[in-house]
Amino acid sequence: MAELYRKSSQFRLWSFDAPTLAQMKSRNFKRSADEAYLDAHEAEQLVLFFASDKLGAICEHLNLPSQVRATSAAYFRRFFLVNSANDYDPRLLLPTCVFLAAKSENCFITADQLASSLQNIDAQRVRALEFELFSTMKFTLTVHNGLWPLQGFFLDIQRCTDTDQETLAAMFDSARKLVIECFANDVVFLYSPSRIALAALMAANEFVVTEFMAVSMDGPNRSLDTLLESVHACREKMNERSQVTMSKEELKQVNKKLKMRFSPDSSKRVKTS
Repeated sequence: MAELYRKSSQFRLWSFDAPTLAQMKSRNFKRSADEAYLDAHEAEQLVLFFASDKLGAICEHLNLPSQVRATSAAYFRRFFLVNSANDYDPRLLLPTCVFLAAKSENCFITADQLASSLQNIDAQRVRALEFELFSTMKFTLTVHNGLWPLQGFFLDIQRCTDTDQETLAAMFDSARKLVIECFANDVVFLYSPSRIALAALMAANEFVVTEFMAVSMDGPNRSLDTLLESVHACREKMNERSQVTMSKEELKQVNKKLKMRFSPDSSKRVKTS
């Protein structure tokens, strides 16, 4: 599975080291006296909030599976790595990401169904933004996330250790919840899905996973210490969950700026459709 990921468009186009990711986040911002202009930190916090809380709420409301939530979060984060929240309204991108992700994950929902199920959603705008989203992502739709390797590791742990079923079940449920909570986290740009899955399992039960790794992953061509170091670094990043550090009141003020910027009577040159 790791080899499959390294041959994927996700690894080639959407996998970065930490300095490169930080540079990409800040490159679309400049100093501005405009009271409705979002600086890099404000925009990032708003995007993270939408990707973790709002997007999750939409998928839950529509009873969409976790794979759709993972893929739509990836689409949303990728779009705003390339574009600025000062130019595109994140509120309009949310339903478009869900719409395209649902199709990509064979869980099709029409734009009209989406609009009728959610408030203040225009089906025509969802369709209008679809190609812009698709082209921004360089026409790559497949998203690899930590859920599939998590299941594979879970089966391997059962085979390689003597852990009882109750402990295994609790460990798997806790790890799966953590992987889902981190769909909008920077960890998806920094680490492979298999590393994310291992880190989630490590967070759920460090003793069992360390034993499993010592039995199955140590050898002449692989350093267990190096692998453990990487897994622990990934785990630390995942502990940040959504990475939203602003308070509710601060987010409320930033959201006011966003509404001001994209208000229908605004004369600012922004892209809403």
